[in-house]
Order: sequence, then structure tokens, then C-alpha cells
Amino acid sequence: MGLGDILRRFNITKSKSEATKGKNKIGYIVSNTVPIQNILNRTPLFVPLDRQSVNKASSEESPILYQDKHYKISTYGSRLSHNFDYPLLALIIKTWINEQFRIGTPPKTITIYLTEIDELFGFDSKQRKKENYKSIDASLKRLTSCSVAIETKNLKMTEYSPLLASAKFFYGSKPKKIEITLGCVLENLYPTLTRASAVDVSYINVDDIIAVPSEGAKALMKFFMTQRTDYIDFTLERLLIVLNHSIIKDPKIQKDGRTKIKKALDELVKFEYLSVYKPIKVRGWHEIRIIKASLVDDKEDGEAMLELLPSNFDKFKFKKKAKFKAPRPTVTTKKK
Repeated sequence: MGLGDILRRFNITKSKSEATKGKNKIGYIVSNTVPIQNILNRTPLFVPLDRQSVNKASSEESPILYQDKHYKISTYGSRLSHNFDYPLLALIIKTWINEQFRIGTPPKTITIYLTEIDELFGFDSKQRKKENYKSIDASLKRLTSCSVAIETKNLKMTEYSPLLASAKFFYGSKPKKIEITLGCVLENLYPTLTRASAVDVSYINVDDIIAVPSEGAKALMKFFMTQRTDYIDFTLERLLIVLNHSIIKDPKIQKDGRTKIKKALDELVKFEYLSVYKPIKVRGWHEIRIIKASLVDDKEDGEAMLELLPSNFDKFKFKKKAKFKAPRPTVTTKKK
């Protein structure tokens, strides 16, 4: 494949993105590819946690903080991971959206049957006993005790609530089910369901998030799903933040961070979500180039793309420079 073929393929596919903003309608969801609000995807609400940290709470004195030009978010209480908390919340959002379309108004409560959870997480019939739902039970406790404060800067307003206002787990009834009431913050993240333009969402393949084994790979996969296809270059610092790793510029800490990133990326290549990746030679391990399998699944073509495709960093630099217009020359006339 020549350079022209590679760039032609890149130009055709670069406009396609798992992070869809404003072009598609949100309709009834039949698959496990769910429109998740990007506040839930790009902020530290969900982070890779080890077994010792998964049930440790953040305090009001040391909350998890995030802010950009639109929002300032602080969370305290339970920390949330990708193993069960994120997929379960995605199922809750999917059910809430579908119920709203069914009845025509936002529902006060929704019902999720345990057969739906069996299907999502791949539980077999032998696991359909209450004691085998300990992970789901623990996840519901975390989702109802994770408190979120979202400040919307243009409105000069801060809203406070847990992600889930309440949850009831009916494990002795037939059929077994969970009844859930959404917290007002989560409900208000989807202000309208008629047009996606009102909601900054990414369509997340929850089945893939569940299928990939490690927390680190799940976190990076979710992050890459929110990026445009032509975004192929990422800074080490940004990926370390996704992995909940320190970004302190200490050689030992950075070496450990690079090891974690490499392990997660190797896992995504093996899972065939990524085609290839490599550190950018000029910039070393401070920046990493990745090629998704959705862009090209052939490894040889992916290797060629690594070398030939333009950098999204260069595009940003060009746009930034283009914003600054040259000052008009001052015309002076000499007095006769």
C-alpha cells in the first residue's frame, strides 16, 4: 500500500468517530453500545483500582477534582471502577433512556431484571444465586454512595447528588430484579433525548469494556472510544491520568507509568482493539502513537500508518497559530 492509498483511507475514515457530537439522534437502544455522557467518560469518576483501593472512600477534605472550561466536578464517597461499576451504570442509563422513549417522559424509577445482568456480564445459570451477585450488590452500594457536585460555569450553578438516589435489590422474588432511582445530577446529564446535539456523548461498546481483562486496558479503551479516529497521538501524561497514575516528573514513577501503559496497550493489541502502537521517536516516550483496528486492521498497513500519517498535535499547533491574525500595517504619509 502506497502513501496515497494510506492517506486516502485515513481521510475517508477520520471523520468517523466513536465520540459522536450533535449528528445522530439518540433513539431506542437495542445493543450494548450505549451513549454515555462524556463527563462520565473523560473525568476521574471511574479509574483503575486495585482490590485494596476499590472500597476506599474519598473524603470531603480530599475529593476527586476535575475541571475544564465548561464544568468543575468534585466527588467524594465511594470510588468507582470499570469492572462492574461502569458497565452496570451503562446498563442503568440504557434502561432509563429506553423507558423514557416507551412512556414519553423521564421515569421516576426503572427496573432491571437479573437476567439482563446475567447476559451483560456473562453469568451462567449456576451463578444465579444471591451469594453469587456480591459484586453487583457491592457495586450498587458504591453507585449510591458516590456523591457528585457539578458546577456549570456558564450558569454559575452547582448541583449536588449521588449518581443513584436509591436502589432496591429483590433477590428473593420472581423474577429477580433491581429497582433504581437516578440521582438528579445523572438525570440532568441527559437534558433531551430527541437530539444528540444537546448531549455530549460517546457511544461506548460496553461488551468490549467487559471483555478486555485488566482495569488499565478497560480505562484506556474507554478513553480511546471517546476520541476521533484521526486522533492518533497522545501524551504520556494524558494516558497516565487515565490510568490514575501519578504524573510527577520522577524517573522511577515515570518508568512505572510507562510499564503500566505498555501492558495495557499490549492487551488492547492482543484483544484486536488496537492494530499497532509505538512511542514517537522524535519525542521519545513522552508521546505515543496508536492506530485503532477500526482505522486499519492489517498490521502491515498499521505499521505504514505509524510512519506516514500526520500528527494531530501538528494540526492543533497550526490551528492555534491561525487564530492570531497579523496586525494591519500602519500607513504613514510624509508631510510635504
